[in-house]
Amino acid sequence: MNVEKAVEKAVATSLTIFPKLYYFVPPIEPFVVVVHPKKVKGLARTIKEPEAEATKVIIKDPLDAILFLIETLANERKAGTKTSCSQRDLFNLICRWSPMSLSQFSKELEKLRASGLIVKSQQADGDQRKKVITLTRKGKNILKKIKDQRAKIITSLFEGEIPEEINLMIFAIDKLGEVMWKRMKADKGKKRPSSVKSPNHRAKTKAAVG
Repeated sequence: MNVEKAVEKAVATSLTIFPKLYYFVPPIEPFVVVVHPKKVKGLARTIKEPEAEATKVIIKDPLDAILFLIETLANERKAGTKTSCSQRDLFNLICRWSPMSLSQFSKELEKLRASGLIVKSQQADGDQRKKVITLTRKGKNILKKIKDQRAKIITSLFEGEIPEEINLMIFAIDKLGEVMWKRMKADKGKKRPSSVKSPNHRAKTKAAVG
């Protein structure tokens, strides 16, 4: 394998693994997505900002992490042709390493929904408490832009390395990603940063997340 092929393989592997290490993913240059005019008022009400501030959404952390994790969860669960995941699973991951409350999480999802990047629906069993998040075609295109930005940064990490060293790095990244992903998804014996204070609050949170 020559250097160019080894770098291509390393970048492809990194783009698969880094979503599982999203706190360590190189940051992107933020970019703007326009909100549909009919959804501006609702978004402004949800995020509690003037309508003038709800005409566009700036894609940056944590929105880029959310988009990445939707795809990662969908791929892991082999969700078929749709890039979908459980809203509850997504929330559990986001708040595992981030001090994000359910209220803030809902606001971030609404930004993505209002800008046409995701849609929310019920699970196939019809249980209204179980919500599914799906990337739209527009959402997939935005995620590709995020990946393209990061691919350029990741490529630089492997510059000057020989194929054998690159393969060792791929192995290390893969193993680290596997370990960290298990930790991110582990619930037992761990507290979320936004701790739940009462059984009643836990019940309300469970119903709201879906």
